[in-house]
Amino acid sequence: MVTSWNWIYLSDFASYKPTYLPEDNPEWFSFFFDSSARRTCYIAPERFYASSDFLFQPEITKDGKLTPAMDIFSLGCVIAELFLEGSTIFTFSQLLRYRNNKYDPSVELEKIQDIHIRSLIKDMIHLNPEDRKSADYYLEHW
Repeated sequence: MVTSWNWIYLSDFASYKPTYLPEDNPEWFSFFFDSSARRTCYIAPERFYASSDFLFQPEITKDGKLTPAMDIFSLGCVIAELFLEGSTIFTFSQLLRYRNNKYDPSVELEKIQDIHIRSLIKDMIHLNPEDRKSADYYLEHW
């Protein structure tokens, strides 16, 4: 959430949403995350699982814990949309392709003129959650 004072709050008003979603069944995504029907997807890539993973690890769909890295990814997407004046860097299908290294959002991000903001966003949406920094880090360094 972004306030009129340009403060950003990391929040989720619907705590009943599942942590993990099947990548091959968009029904859950549509029901829980796409009420606007824009197909915009700011869910961290690691929150999706393949059906084959479920066969061997059925506990994957149970209530998993959200991580700060997941929130940082979503925040990076929101900041990108703000600086792209309403354009998005991921649709649902693009995010799934990004998860599988078949989509690069850099083309869209190049439209952001401020190289520091562009660098910030790229760091926040890094595919590997281990490579995303904490919110404190981003506040101190950007």
